[in-house]
Amino acid sequence: MAALNIYAVRDNTAERFLSPWVDQSDVNPCRSFVKAQSNKETMIGQYPQEHSLYRLGAFDDNTGEFINCKVKLLDGKPEIEIGEQKNG
Repeated sequence: MAALNIYAVRDNTAERFLSPWVDQSDVNPCRSFVKAQSNKETMIGQYPQEHSLYRLGAFDDNTGEFINCKVKLLDGKPEIEIGEQKNG
């Protein structure tokens, strides 16, 4: 089985998923989501705490079958003001 995973970002405030995309593993979608969180020109970057990344399932490109499984990979991070430091 040659499966492609299906990913989507959920806008928790709008209570909907954004358009899904496929990738072979969780690494690139997670990396892209984290990068989008730091880009203030994107909706995810403007409201990072309101978005979560999910793996929704997989697509078998040999059989054309979809396999459903909704797994939350990353939650949005709370906004941190510039200059704010963690003590510890």
